[in-house]
Order: sequence, then C-alpha cells, then structure tokens
Amino acid sequence: MSEEKMHRLNKVIVLYEKHQKVIISMLAAILLTGGICFSIFLGDNLKFADEKDYLRIANNLSTKHIYSIDGVNPTAFRSPGYPLILYGILQLGVSIVTIRIFNYIALSISLILFYKLLKKIGGAISGGIGAFLICFYPVLFFTAGMLYPQAVAIALFILILYLLIKNIESDKFYYFLICGLLYGYLILIHPLFLLNLPVIISYPFLLGQKKKLIKAFIFFLSSLIVISFWVYRNSIIAFGLNNMVQFV
Repeated sequence: MSEEKMHRLNKVIVLYEKHQKVIISMLAAILLTGGICFSIFLGDNLKFADEKDYLRIANNLSTKHIYSIDGVNPTAFRSPGYPLILYGILQLGVSIVTIRIFNYIALSISLILFYKLLKKIGGAISGGIGAFLICFYPVLFFTAGMLYPQAVAIALFILILYLLIKNIESDKFYYFLICGLLYGYLILIHPLFLLNLPVIISYPFLLGQKKKLIKAFIFFLSSLIVISFWVYRNSIIAFGLNNMVQFV
C-alpha cells in the first residue's frame, strides 16, 4: 500500500475513533429504521410454520394457560423461551407487526453490545467492524422480521459474554450467578446454545485458576437450575417419568 493510501486510511481511522459513538448509534438507528419499515411491509401475516407454532403457544398460554400448540395437548416440540417472551408481549395487546419490531430492537441492541464486546477485546476498530457486519448482514435482518427466536437469542448471548468478560476478575460471585441464570434461559430460547456451555465453562479450567473455577461452577450450576424446570415439566407433567425429555 502506498504512503498516500496509508495516510488516507489513517485519517479515516482517526475520524472513526473520534466519532465512534455517533457512528455506532447511526448504524443501530439505520438497522432499527429498516426493520420497522420491513415489519410494516410484512404486516400481520405469518408465512412459516415455526412462526405459527410460536404464536399459537403464546396465545394458548394467554387464553388457556397451557403450553400447547393445539390448545389441548401439552407439547415440548418448541422450546419455551421465545413463546414465553411472546406471551409477555401479547399481554400488552400489540399486533404481530409490533412483535416484529421488538425483534429488530433486540437486533439493534445486539449491534451495540457486539461493538462494546469487540472493543473491549480487540479495540475500537474491531468493534466498528462487528457493528457494521450486524447492521448489513442480510440473513440476520430477514430472520429478525420473522417470529423467530434468533434475534432475541443473539442479543442475550452477546450480553452474557460481555458481562462475563467485563467481570471475569471481579470478586462478586453474584455476577456469575446472574449470567448463569440468563444463559439457562438462553438455552430455553434456542437449545443449540447448550452446545456452547462446555466451551464457556472450560475457559477457567484451561487457565487453572481456582477462583475462576468457582465462578465457572456457579455459572454452570445456575444454568442447569433454569433448564431443570423445563426438564421436570416435560418428564413429569407432560410425558411421564419414563419418556425421554425433548428439547426441540
């Protein structure tokens, strides 16, 4: 790269670092504004079976107080985290368009949190690149417009990682209790995050630090406590003791 191009690049970097908060806020605003427009365009019609299942479960929780797709038979076909969130939103008497907008609010929060997380790990430039990718990644944008749990799950996952990294040296163990409870609920939103749990708790084991091992144990145990309620419900209430618990 020529000296002139390097000089221009440095000027851009300096300008970004000077106004990074404004730039990140603008990216979040662009994402949210685009999401609101797309939500209005999509309207109240649901196109995919997954969306309909989540909404039916939420409606049945609201009207019949049963976790069920058909309103009669209890189900474990869909994990409960996202339907419970939908249930809470529906209590406000909002439309499906508003629920879509809620997903875009969650995605915009993800953008800001991802910026903060990457900035803490790798500096302001890394944070800016991460925020830019979330803002203009078409798959994330489209998925957030559906009644899918991905946008909420991503926001919660990034929040948990940010809190863990920010407080990893803290002596306040309740941070890790709270993060563990949140991670347990994250698994109930999207069960695939269960696969990440061993990776997260293995970090202090690799470092071999006793205090961090205690923090990892608190995080792991509190996550399991949240999941155990769903396991108990499936095995005792819905399907009986002898049936295998379903997570999907």
